[in-house]
Order: sequence, then structure tokens, then C-alpha cells
Amino acid sequence: FCFMPDQIVELVLGRGWAAAGEIGLWLIWPSFTFLFCNWLDSVLDVLGRQSLALGMEVAFSILSIGGMAAAFACGWGFRGALAAQSIMLTFYNLTYLVATYRASRWSLLSLARLAGVIAGVAVASVCLLVLARAFLPLWPAAVTFSVVAGCTGSMLVWKMVKCL
Repeated sequence: FCFMPDQIVELVLGRGWAAAGEIGLWLIWPSFTFLFCNWLDSVLDVLGRQSLALGMEVAFSILSIGGMAAAFACGWGFRGALAAQSIMLTFYNLTYLVATYRASRWSLLSLARLAGVIAGVAVASVCLLVLARAFLPLWPAAVTFSVVAGCTGSMLVWKMVKCL
């Protein structure tokens, strides 16, 4: 989705929605990082560290609203506000992930290994997409990529479980 957002949206929703791919391009980053930290509030609950979760939520909410307001005030419009919101949410998710690992006294080395696995899968996926796109039209390339991404995602989950 990061490399062909307009084409993917057009493929799924039709030509009239193709420009919405740019919105998806910005939203993919916080969505992706959210996958790794949406369950962490339960960990902080068990640890009795709800105040840490609340503090981070309030701080990043204020920063997020401030970033969007600053984008509009600078005349950057919707796209600038979307970029500010996406950047803040991505930083929030990553901060939440590291803070929960530290609060849980889990090894940050295992988190680093997990990041390495994710980066490896991402690089392999991009290479596969480039190859698939070079030899196949868009629709078969998208299907091929989706199948391989599903398989690598399953492998990634397995590696995550082993890292923890």
C-alpha cells in the first residue's frame, strides 16, 4: 500500500476514489504501529501502571491536537493536518510500545530483534512487490503480493511469539 496507494484504492473502490490513496498512505504508518501496541494497555493494567498509560494518552492527545491546529494555522490545510496527526500517532504508538516493555522489565533486545524481523519482512515484501509488478499486470500482482504478505505475516507472528 505504501508504494501504490492510488492504484490499490482505484482497484478496490473504483476510479472515483483513486485520490483517497494519499490519505491511506498517511494512515498506514499509525495503523501499522498500532498493530503492535493495541494490546499493551492490558499489560499496564496488570502491572498497576494505569497512570503511565493515562499520562501518555493525555500528553500525546494534546500534542496531536496541537499539531493539527498548527498545521491549519500555517495554512497547510487538510493534508498538513493529516500528516501531523499521522506522525503524532506513530510516535505515540512507538513510545507506548517501548514504555510498556520497560515497565514490564521485558528485554528491549527482544524488541530490537522483533524490529529486525519486521524490517526484514518489509524489505522482502517490497522486493517481491517490485518483481511481481515488473512481470505481472496490477491485479495479479496485487493478489500475488497479498498471498505472500499473508504468509509472511503468519511467519512474523510466529517470530514475535518466539521473541517474547
